[in-house]
Amino acid sequence: MEVQVGIGLPDEIGRVQILSIHSYQMKKNSFLGVDVGLEELGDLVVSGSSSQVVVIGVMLLAVLEVASIDGYSRK
Repeated sequence: MEVQVGIGLPDEIGRVQILSIHSYQMKKNSFLGVDVGLEELGDLVVSGSSSQVVVIGVMLLAVLEVASIDGYSRK
């Protein structure tokens, strides 16, 4: 017997939570500006799946990695 479970798209709160998880290290290391609104970013992917939101988070982490490799200063 096979069971299929449908998982819908995350709502606004879910998208913000996903972005918060994936941007935590950036915020912790002062690479994420205080003026960056995760709520606004969550609104940009209203029709996006959770995997699309995760991709945005991964891109944020990639920026953090490149910045630390390049010796970016958090002034």
